[in-house]
Amino acid sequence: MGQYEDDTETDELELWAWHLEALEAFFTICSQWRVIAVGARIMPVGLDYTAAQSGLQLAGLTVDADMWGDIRTIEQGALAEIRRMM
Repeated sequence: MGQYEDDTETDELELWAWHLEALEAFFTICSQWRVIAVGARIMPVGLDYTAAQSGLQLAGLTVDADMWGDIRTIEQGALAEIRRMM
C-alpha cells in the first residue's frame, strides 16, 4: 500500500484537532449548495459563497483565509462523495 492509503478495516475516522474548527464551520453552512439541473437530476456544483458568508456571519464565526481554504477542501471532498453516490 502507498504511504497515505488506509489499510484499516474500520469505518471509524479520525479528525485532527486543528481541523475541527473548519469542519464545524462547514457544518454551519453545509445546506448552502449552488445546484444546477441536469436532465431530471439536481447536481450540486459547490457552495454558494455569498450565502455561506452570511451563514458564517450570522453564526458569529470569523473565518480567516487559512480556515476558508480548509472549508473549501471539505467542500471538494463533500462534492466528490455526493457525486459518487449519484
